[in-house]
Amino acid sequence: MTHPIDAFVGRRIREIRLQQNKRMTDVAKAFGGSFQQLQKYEKGANRVSASRLAEIAQILDVPISVFFPPEFQSRELSSEERKLLGHFRSADPGAQSSLATIAAKIAEAEHA
Repeated sequence: MTHPIDAFVGRRIREIRLQQNKRMTDVAKAFGGSFQQLQKYEKGANRVSASRLAEIAQILDVPISVFFPPEFQSRELSSEERKLLGHFRSADPGAQSSLATIAAKIAEAEHA
């Protein structure tokens, strides 16, 4: 019996693939699978592993969260959170590590 979330994930894969006018064979080939394998994912007959779903999200150039029902999706970031994330991503790896340490210390101090 197909779990409702597996069926939902499969339907979303198909919807997004069709919106982008991508053929099943092209998407399947991109993740190293077969047309039949993707067809089974889309129908919910086979479960999609987390790693495979991440590959499909990358192939379709969408965040992995779009494959899940709204109640499983994260909330939208505030403008301040987006700004902070943008600054973090533009920093070099050493600065990113320092920023993460500083943020963790601030959070610890506020919860102490």
